[in-house]
Amino acid sequence: MREGESTTGSRVANVGCCPVLGGACILDSTPCVNRTEYVFWDAIHPTESSNQFTARRSYSAFLPSDAYPYDISHLVNMQI
Repeated sequence: MREGESTTGSRVANVGCCPVLGGACILDSTPCVNRTEYVFWDAIHPTESSNQFTARRSYSAFLPSDAYPYDISHLVNMQI
């Protein structure tokens, strides 16, 4: 992991990728070019890279806190 990088691979977690007004992106504003480095698109919505990270960790937990008591891969393989 690089300096300043979060566990999601994103480097910017304190501001959104686009300028905001009332929490959402300002209409017709220019978003950041390096979108994969941002955790949030605006003040509310996560970026695609953040959603992909969450989906991967939910499907196959790296830590117990990712998906408890079972991750999705274990639920798929459970017999009823």
